[in-house]
Amino acid sequence: MAEEISSNEQTETDETNRPILAWETHEFSHFDRGKVWYIGIGTFFVILIGYFAFFRQWTSVFVFIALAIVLFRFIKSEPEYVSCEILDAGVRFNNRFYSYGDLHSFSIAYNDATKFLQLLTNYRYMYAIKIPLSNDVNPLDVRELLVRHIPEQPYEEDLIDKVSKFLKI
Repeated sequence: MAEEISSNEQTETDETNRPILAWETHEFSHFDRGKVWYIGIGTFFVILIGYFAFFRQWTSVFVFIALAIVLFRFIKSEPEYVSCEILDAGVRFNNRFYSYGDLHSFSIAYNDATKFLQLLTNYRYMYAIKIPLSNDVNPLDVRELLVRHIPEQPYEEDLIDKVSKFLKI
C-alpha cells in the first residue's frame, strides 16, 4: 500500500515538473582569443610572479602560479552542451533545479551577438546564474513563462561582467 501512495506521489510530482520550454546550450560563453591575448596575460603573470619573487613573497608566488595554471586550463576548455528547462515548479539548468521560491528575479539580456537569461537567486554565495539562450529560443517566450512566477528586473552589467568581457575570460 505504501508503494502505491509513493507511485501516485511520484506521478503528481512528475506532472508538476514537466518541461514547458526546453533547449540545449553551451554551459558558458567561449571567446576567440588571439596570440596577442595569450602573450599579454602571460606577460602579466610573469611580471607579477617576478615582483613577488623579488620581494621574497613566496606564498604570493605560489598563489599566482596556481592562478595562472587554473586560468589557462579554464580558457583552454571547451564548453559542453547542457540542457535547460523551464518547468511548472522552477528552472533546471545543467541538471540543477532552482525552484521559483529560490529565485529572486530574472532578466533577459542581449549582449553583442548573444542573448542570455540571468536568474538572481536568494542564495548568498551564488547570486547570479547566467544561462545562454540558443538561437531557436524566443526570449519573449522565456519572459512570458517566468514573469508568471518571479519578477523581472532590467539587466545591469556589473563590474565583474565588464572586466570578464574585456579580458575575454
